[in-house]
Amino acid sequence: MKTVKFREIADNPTASLSGESAILLNLARTPLNAEISPETCASIREDVNWSDLIIVSHNHGVLPLLYKQLHSLGSTVVPQHILDYVKVRYCSNALANFYLAQELLQLLNLFQSNQVAAIPYKGPVLAVSAYGSLSLRQFLDLDILVDWRDYDRSKKLLLSDGFQLSADCEWESHFISSSGGYCLDLHQGLTPRIFPYSIEFSNLWQRRSKMVLCGEPVPTLSDEDSLLILCVQVAKDTWEKRSRLAKVCDLAQFLHEHPGLNWEWLLTEATRIGARGTLSFALTLAHDLLGIPIPAEISIRVKHDRSIASLVAQVRNEFIVQLCARASGSCRPVSISEQARFHSQLRERFRDKLPYHLEPLRRFLERLFIPNARDHSFLSLPEALHCLYGLIRPLRLVYDYLLHPLAQALRLSHRTNHQGE
Repeated sequence: MKTVKFREIADNPTASLSGESAILLNLARTPLNAEISPETCASIREDVNWSDLIIVSHNHGVLPLLYKQLHSLGSTVVPQHILDYVKVRYCSNALANFYLAQELLQLLNLFQSNQVAAIPYKGPVLAVSAYGSLSLRQFLDLDILVDWRDYDRSKKLLLSDGFQLSADCEWESHFISSSGGYCLDLHQGLTPRIFPYSIEFSNLWQRRSKMVLCGEPVPTLSDEDSLLILCVQVAKDTWEKRSRLAKVCDLAQFLHEHPGLNWEWLLTEATRIGARGTLSFALTLAHDLLGIPIPAEISIRVKHDRSIASLVAQVRNEFIVQLCARASGSCRPVSISEQARFHSQLRERFRDKLPYHLEPLRRFLERLFIPNARDHSFLSLPEALHCLYGLIRPLRLVYDYLLHPLAQALRLSHRTNHQGE
């Protein structure tokens, strides 16, 4: 399949930036081991606020990539004390990544010994798969995907191994290791139900491949599944208004390292699960921001799909604003209406758009029927009948917010009339 080659975009995204953010995006647009442009070198030689550059690169999860690019320039362009400082941060991140990789191997052995099929993704496996090195990606936790049928058993395994459950969502559970040294996200799905992508674990497991991590073979997603999930992650973070440059760099670098992707299968599978728009959106965003080659079919589709094209343009502009804002640690909160609009533009199938539009109704029903402590104190029932609290709660709400205030108003009115006589 033909690809749109790297081009200097006429409306270059760095034209909207200045200073440190522009330098960072230019460095991110330069493939690893490629020559950095003279214009970028000239910008670095000028009066750079190195503190801001380091902060924004860390906040966007690309500090290791910043070090890699600055190191290639050397002290003739970058002050030596800056190189030394960023190297310390880089080495610290590399040691933490190696530690997490070792922990991941132990976890996979735990699951395997208990006959639980588990696939690690993001974290160490993505660092090796996309960058060829554990040290070039910035991550703080581990992510493991299991079949929903093994989800409860997997949680019990982790608890018996000393992990502490810190949060439990419908699609993932967050654990803290016994030492408190790291967090583990156990997934039975890739996204929450409000942002649904039904990628069946059995298919992922059947298509899985193997990679070598710290000298040990581990299961990993196929290249095509990895790319599709990377696109979903870019879309999910954009939907939540917490985009980071690292996610787009992951996608760009993965494409660079895996040129032999089966694009025909990818487009077919994306259509099957309702992610064709997501695939087009994420690849086009990465193309516009970082200049990566993308399939011509994707480029043509976006040109003829005004919804995706306008969404990419909007998100690209917002991304640049966030890139500047991240330097000061500020980030604009996202509204529910913005999430709904993004969801509707991105998804091509009505049944995929529906969950978000039904979310207010779901929350209303939860508030109406899910009991709390006040319902238990309103009427004491034996444990065997606790299931009835879901029916008692709406009655209690009617009493608290309608009957009781009405009775009080009637008593007050009666007392006022009696005093008047």
